[in-house]
Amino acid sequence: RTPLNGVLGVAALMERQLTQEDLRPHVRTILDSGNSLLRLLTDALDMSRAEAGMLTLEPAPLDLQTVTADLSALWSPRAEEKTLDLRVHGDLRAARWIIGDEMRLKQLLNNLIGNALKFTEGGAVEVRLATALEDGQVRLSATVDDSGPGVSEDAARAIFEPFNTGQAGRQG
Repeated sequence: RTPLNGVLGVAALMERQLTQEDLRPHVRTILDSGNSLLRLLTDALDMSRAEAGMLTLEPAPLDLQTVTADLSALWSPRAEEKTLDLRVHGDLRAARWIIGDEMRLKQLLNNLIGNALKFTEGGAVEVRLATALEDGQVRLSATVDDSGPGVSEDAARAIFEPFNTGQAGRQG
């Protein structure tokens, strides 16, 4: 990942020091694409660690209201670009604070939201976090609903297989 971090660092520096406004969209594309590639690399490394039994979680107090606000702030610009309605909210009556790995939770949700926005051409993407008390324990559920084409039953079974991208013909 180090070479990619170098590319992203230089692109961020270029964006800050840019004097030719007509180049800004191109630099933004470098940054967005580089960050997407970095997420893919991180996910692949994490999957390798998980398969080897070496993925470690780092549980800590986690404010779910902040998580919903962060997700909304991160993905709203992308939704606006595609003229989609993005709704991120939480039903946190049972617990606003939980113990969990914030980075892994956001990694999972970012993948789901990113795919929902990628494949939804019109309409809305709705993200819901909810907590419920079950047998004295707080249970967190996360739902991402969209008005995109959906996933076939066969593709849904293969989603969690390593390096599976769903329909090979779908580009995005």
